[in-house]
Amino acid sequence: MVYVMITSKEEETRNLLDRGLEACNVLYLWHLARAIHTLSSDCCMVKNGAMEKLPWRQFYCLYIIVLAMNGTSEAFLHAIGTEDQLKRSNDMLLVFSLIYITLNILLIRSAGAIGLILANSLNMMFRIIYSGQFIQRYFQGDPSSSFSFRKCFPSGWQILILSGIITVISEKTILDHKNFWATFPVHFAIGFLCFCLSAFVIYRRERVLINRIIRFRNHDHDD
Repeated sequence: MVYVMITSKEEETRNLLDRGLEACNVLYLWHLARAIHTLSSDCCMVKNGAMEKLPWRQFYCLYIIVLAMNGTSEAFLHAIGTEDQLKRSNDMLLVFSLIYITLNILLIRSAGAIGLILANSLNMMFRIIYSGQFIQRYFQGDPSSSFSFRKCFPSGWQILILSGIITVISEKTILDHKNFWATFPVHFAIGFLCFCLSAFVIYRRERVLINRIIRFRNHDHDD
C-alpha cells in the first residue's frame, strides 16, 4: 500500500513537471515567433519623421524565453522542495540578487537598456541552472524520469534559428533606414515568409502538444 502511494506521488510529480515543460514549450513557440517577427521589422519607430532603431526590443524577446524557463523550473522547486531546500534556495536567491545588482551597474553604464536586459537575462540563467540541478538530483537514480531542458525546445527549432539568421541578413543587406519605406516591404515579406515556414514546420511536428494544450484550456473553461 505504501509503495503504491509513493509510486502514485512520483507519477504525479512527473506529470507536473511534464505539464510545466509543455507550457514552457508553448511559450517558446509563441515568443520565438514573436522574436522572428520583431527581427524582421528591425524594431523601428518613427521619430521626427525618421526611422529610429530600437535594438533593445530584440534582446527583450529573447529575455522572455529565459523568463518562461525560470518560472517553470522554480515553480517545480518550490512545489517539491523540503523546508531546508527552500531555505537554501532563498539564500541562493539573495546571492543572485547581489550579482544582479552588480551586473546592472556595470552593464547599464556600458550598454544602456540592452545592458539592463542582459543583466536580467543572466540573473534568470543563474536561477535556471540552480533549479535545474535540483530537478536533476530529484530524479537521479530513476532511468524512466530523465530530465533535460532540451524538452523545452519545440521540434523544428532549427528552422527558427535559420529564420532568425535570414531576417538579420535581410536587415543588413536589404533594409535601408534612409530609404525605409521603399525597402521595408521586401524585408517584411522575407520575414513573413520565414514566420509562415517556421509556424508550419512547428505545427506539423508539435500538433499533438498544441491539441493537448487546446483541450486543456477548453477543460478549464468548462469548469
